[in-house]
Amino acid sequence: MNLSCILIMNVLVIGPGAIGCMFSHRAARSGAAVTVATRGLYHSEKVGIQIRFPSKNIMETTQVRVVPCNDLQLQPYDVVLVTVKSKDTGEVGLMLRRGVEKGNITLETPVISLQNGMGNLEILNDAIGLDIAVPGLTYVGAIVREPFIVENTGLGKTLIGSCSPAHPTFRNLTAFTELLKNDEVFLTDSILNSMWTKLLVNICINPIATILNMSNSCVLLPNIEPLLDSLISEFIQVAKKENIELQLGRMNEKEYVKSVAFNSGTNICSMLADVRRKQPTEIESLNGFVLKKAKLHNIETPVCATMYQLIKGISV
Repeated sequence: MNLSCILIMNVLVIGPGAIGCMFSHRAARSGAAVTVATRGLYHSEKVGIQIRFPSKNIMETTQVRVVPCNDLQLQPYDVVLVTVKSKDTGEVGLMLRRGVEKGNITLETPVISLQNGMGNLEILNDAIGLDIAVPGLTYVGAIVREPFIVENTGLGKTLIGSCSPAHPTFRNLTAFTELLKNDEVFLTDSILNSMWTKLLVNICINPIATILNMSNSCVLLPNIEPLLDSLISEFIQVAKKENIELQLGRMNEKEYVKSVAFNSGTNICSMLADVRRKQPTEIESLNGFVLKKAKLHNIETPVCATMYQLIKGISV
């Protein structure tokens, strides 16, 4: 592979939240030309993204170009990263469709969804009108402290769904993962199983921590155990009907969820952060997604439904 081609990749990141800033920084640091699309009041200016690493007591800064979404003049991009909240996925897809109509987004442009929850891929492909959306998930932890100033709260791998070498997006997709190989970004053929594994964690930790208004470690409280057991049991029934093989290593489902809660114990989950900021949550693409799948398979999921309704009740 020609590395000189990788170093000049044009990358568009839609959504300057914590994950959007982290990956904009990583791509720019690796030599890509990065444009960040935001709803903020920015006018095609250069902005320095600051990433703070408290565990290492260092801060890194990279320069990116920032443009407003409502005035985004789509130029040819090699890769697009979508990091917006799931409720905005359809709007992003329609914006990218305009790029398709102008010939700047093509069959060779992978649109990588690094979003929470499930169902984003189908929404993107339907809105764009091309089969170029690619699933991804990341175990990187980050919190926005100020606009374009992000604190890294945990390093982890990032998985991106692979495709056939014959697919038009394969070349750019492979080049992008090569660009970020030092940041533990990998292509995988089992992305769906990995996404469902993360979904298991999110449908348990996020609503419980949000309802209790506590950090992730609250899932480890003894009184929460029966609730956790019920949520996991319902989820397993749905996952089996979907022929999903959860990626749990040598742990069972509850051990896995608890291990994540323990390792991220002091973290405030994104759902609770949204409620505190009076922003819409992503409950629809988490517990809501499980409920839809359960209905298709005629599976009763009363506990998952209760958590869903409680979060709907306390969110905007």
